[in-house]
Amino acid sequence: MQFLEKLMELIVTDGINTPKAQVERYLSPILAIFLEEILFQKFGNEYKMIAPEFPIKKGTIDSTSTRPNQSTNIDYLMFNVTKNKFTFIELKTDSTSFKPSQLDIYNQLEEICNRDTNIFGQLLYDDLLEIKKASTYKKKYQYLIDTKWDESFNAINNMEIIYIVPAKTALKEKRANLQTLYFNDFPKNLTIYPQEYEIINTFLKVLDEN
Repeated sequence: MQFLEKLMELIVTDGINTPKAQVERYLSPILAIFLEEILFQKFGNEYKMIAPEFPIKKGTIDSTSTRPNQSTNIDYLMFNVTKNKFTFIELKTDSTSFKPSQLDIYNQLEEICNRDTNIFGQLLYDDLLEIKKASTYKKKYQYLIDTKWDESFNAINNMEIIYIVPAKTALKEKRANLQTLYFNDFPKNLTIYPQEYEIINTFLKVLDEN
């Protein structure tokens, strides 16, 4: 476990004290391994990871965009199997970097999802195809479509948003209607890689005061 402890020390302890260090990006693939069980324990629903850094077409969330087929990324897109809905997850590790304006993308997506004229899953899929056409990284988008996107997702027309942020943001207290997890809310124990998770979770809790 010495390697993992050293890795987490570099990511969290050093990262939060280093200018320009992108702690969220460093943590993202690590957290992705555990998110399904973390959310199951906290909310009682079965979740499936679709993809981290899921692309959303700029033109979908902003009709005035001058580059509508370019994308902006959502931290994680998951599938709430129990409730048959998409789960969008926003991850922040620094309370000072969390701005209310960042909620706009998710609010826009929720509004689009609630429109009667859209099947939300089909819209997300069609957008992937449009982004792929405009991108120089076509193989990467095709990989996402081929390996992460299930055809059944096209029929989903509901979504939810979960924010994972430091307790120092006081987001729960400010916006009680949002689904919010602080790092101290994470389960103490998981069945998946339990020893590794225990070490990782110890470092994650430090982020609540960041």
